[in-house]
Amino acid sequence: MSASPLNELVAGLFDATRAALFLSGDDTGEWIDAPPGCEELLEGLEHPAFLKDHRLRFVAVNRRFCEALGRAKADVLGKTDFDCYPAELAEEHRAADRRVLAGGAPLEVEERGHAGGALRPARLVQVPVQDRDGRVVGVLGVYRDAPAPEPGAAEAPPAVAPSALPRRTVLLADDEPMLLTLGEAVLRRHGFDVLLARDGREALERYRTAGRPIDLVVLDRAMPHMSGREAFGELRKLDPGVAVLFVSGFAADQLSDEERTQTRGFLAKPYAPLGLVAAVREALARGT
Repeated sequence: MSASPLNELVAGLFDATRAALFLSGDDTGEWIDAPPGCEELLEGLEHPAFLKDHRLRFVAVNRRFCEALGRAKADVLGKTDFDCYPAELAEEHRAADRRVLAGGAPLEVEERGHAGGALRPARLVQVPVQDRDGRVVGVLGVYRDAPAPEPGAAEAPPAVAPSALPRRTVLLADDEPMLLTLGEAVLRRHGFDVLLARDGREALERYRTAGRPIDLVVLDRAMPHMSGREAFGELRKLDPGVAVLFVSGFAADQLSDEERTQTRGFLAKPYAPLGLVAAVREALARGT
């Protein structure tokens, strides 16, 4: 993704994808429906948003997307860009989609999009959707306006230059690939170095072999292979002074006394990206 500010847009993507966009399907890998609750989550975004399957068919869209396109939702779902856009524009969209499917990484591009039936410049952020085995099986996209800059206007610098801040290392452990991808993006945007782990066992191994100090472990309590609770105990054996921020969809009152007193805090799911950044900064401040 480019270095331009994406705080507002990434916040929407984070909320839209936190509910595990692992799609139901049959034995052939075909999608039957959009993920449970996906349409409701997309409707909560302030920008036109869509979800496409690996064949680049629309399987979920929000009202803002339909309004911008000038079509009813029933006329979009199951269709491709070639059914909804002029051929030249559809080719542009498909090329961007294929880059995401092939690369498996978020992408930000400048495209032409519809707004009220008219073509206009738009910025599109696309995130690959993965299945439980880590295979890219679709594309989640969100549009926002990209107004042309005024003549002679320079791009605004980041609110805080990353080079002006000491870089701290955060180990982010979560079994939801989309949360890892977007969490890494927003933390790096705010000046952190980030290591990733997909379960408790991998978090323990990453911590052991990092080869550098890890300032904070953001640890989801419920993960496969080794839960966050188990990983916390093992991390403390490895390093009694390890700094841990617990994350969970369950209430904080389910933490044990040890977890409450020996960690740097608790962050409830769902959380906005800037909420993650704030919780990380607060947790680090507690150790100073």
